[in-house]
Amino acid sequence: MTSLARLHLDRLADLLVRDGCAPHEAALRYVAGEARDLGLSAVLCDIVESSDEPPIARLRAFGMLAGLLGADDEPSAAPAGDSAVPEVLPSRRDTLLVDVA
Repeated sequence: MTSLARLHLDRLADLLVRDGCAPHEAALRYVAGEARDLGLSAVLCDIVESSDEPPIARLRAFGMLAGLLGADDEPSAAPAGDSAVPEVLPSRRDTLLVDVA
Protein backbone atom coordinates (compact mmCIF):
# COMPACT_ATOMS: atom_id res chain seq x y z
CA MET A 1 0.00 0.00 0.00
CA THR A 2 1.34 3.42 -0.87
CA SER A 3 1.67 6.21 1.65
CA LEU A 4 -1.01 8.11 -0.26
CA ALA A 5 -3.46 5.21 0.05
CA ARG A 6 -2.70 4.95 3.77
CA LEU A 7 -3.28 8.69 4.13
CA HIS A 8 -6.69 8.30 2.45
CA LEU A 9 -7.63 5.46 4.83
CA ASP A 10 -6.56 7.56 7.81
CA ARG A 11 -8.60 10.50 6.53
CA LEU A 12 -11.64 8.29 5.95
CA ALA A 13 -11.29 6.92 9.49
CA ASP A 14 -11.29 10.48 10.84
CA LEU A 15 -14.39 11.32 8.79
CA LEU A 16 -16.20 8.18 9.93
CA VAL A 17 -15.55 9.02 13.56
CA ARG A 18 -16.71 12.60 13.02
CA ASP A 19 -19.71 12.04 10.72
CA GLY A 20 -20.71 8.41 11.12
CA CYS A 21 -21.07 5.92 8.26
CA ALA A 22 -24.10 7.28 6.38
CA PRO A 23 -22.39 10.18 4.57
CA HIS A 24 -19.53 7.91 3.47
CA GLU A 25 -21.36 4.83 2.15
CA ALA A 26 -19.69 4.98 -1.28
CA ALA A 27 -16.21 5.16 0.24
CA LEU A 28 -16.99 2.26 2.58
CA ARG A 29 -18.23 0.14 -0.33
CA TYR A 30 -15.08 1.01 -2.30
CA VAL A 31 -12.72 0.05 0.55
CA ALA A 32 -14.63 -3.18 1.19
CA GLY A 33 -14.54 -4.03 -2.52
CA GLU A 34 -10.79 -3.44 -2.72
CA ALA A 35 -10.22 -5.51 0.42
CA ARG A 36 -12.39 -8.32 -0.95
CA ASP A 37 -10.45 -8.25 -4.26
CA LEU A 38 -7.23 -8.69 -2.26
CA GLY A 39 -8.67 -11.75 -0.53
CA LEU A 40 -9.19 -10.16 2.88
CA SER A 41 -11.96 -11.24 5.24
CA ALA A 42 -15.31 -11.48 3.47
CA VAL A 43 -17.05 -11.17 6.85
CA LEU A 44 -15.34 -7.84 7.58
CA CYS A 45 -16.12 -6.62 4.06
CA ASP A 46 -19.79 -7.57 4.45
CA ILE A 47 -20.04 -5.72 7.77
CA VAL A 48 -18.41 -2.58 6.37
CA GLU A 49 -20.76 -2.58 3.36
CA SER A 50 -24.01 -3.30 5.21
CA SER A 51 -26.04 -0.32 6.40
CA ASP A 52 -28.09 -2.83 8.44
CA GLU A 53 -25.15 -3.43 10.79
CA PRO A 54 -24.73 -1.28 13.92
CA PRO A 55 -22.47 1.72 13.23
CA ILE A 56 -19.93 0.70 15.87
CA ALA A 57 -19.60 -2.74 14.26
CA ARG A 58 -19.01 -1.11 10.88
CA LEU A 59 -16.41 1.25 12.34
CA ARG A 60 -14.55 -1.58 14.01
CA ALA A 61 -14.67 -3.72 10.87
CA PHE A 62 -13.38 -0.77 8.84
CA GLY A 63 -10.53 -0.31 11.33
CA MET A 64 -9.60 -3.97 11.03
CA LEU A 65 -9.69 -3.86 7.22
CA ALA A 66 -7.68 -0.64 7.14
CA GLY A 67 -5.11 -2.24 9.42
CA LEU A 68 -4.90 -5.32 7.20
CA LEU A 69 -4.64 -3.19 4.07
CA GLY A 70 -1.75 -1.27 5.62
CA ALA A 71 -0.06 -4.28 7.21
CA ASP A 72 2.52 -4.58 4.43
CA ASP A 73 3.88 -1.14 5.43
CA GLU A 74 4.64 -2.20 9.00
CA PRO A 75 7.73 -4.29 9.80
CA SER A 76 6.97 -7.66 11.33
CA ALA A 77 8.48 -8.47 14.71
CA ALA A 78 8.18 -12.21 14.01
CA PRO A 79 11.19 -14.13 12.72
CA ALA A 80 11.10 -15.37 9.14
CA GLY A 81 10.35 -19.02 8.52
CA ASP A 82 7.54 -21.55 8.45
CA SER A 83 6.75 -21.15 12.14
CA ALA A 84 6.63 -17.35 12.01
CA VAL A 85 3.38 -15.83 13.17
CA PRO A 86 2.81 -12.29 11.90
CA GLU A 87 2.34 -9.77 14.66
CA VAL A 88 -0.62 -7.43 14.28
CA LEU A 89 0.18 -4.09 15.83
CA PRO A 90 -2.55 -1.64 16.85
CA SER A 91 -2.77 1.32 14.54
CA ARG A 92 -3.91 4.90 14.98
CA ARG A 93 -7.18 3.98 13.22
CA ASP A 94 -7.89 1.26 15.78
CA THR A 95 -7.31 3.72 18.62
CA LEU A 96 -9.71 6.23 17.06
CA LEU A 97 -12.37 3.59 16.67
CA VAL A 98 -12.03 2.36 20.25
CA ASP A 99 -12.45 5.93 21.54
CA VAL A 100 -15.95 6.21 20.04
CA ALA A 101 -17.22 3.07 21.79
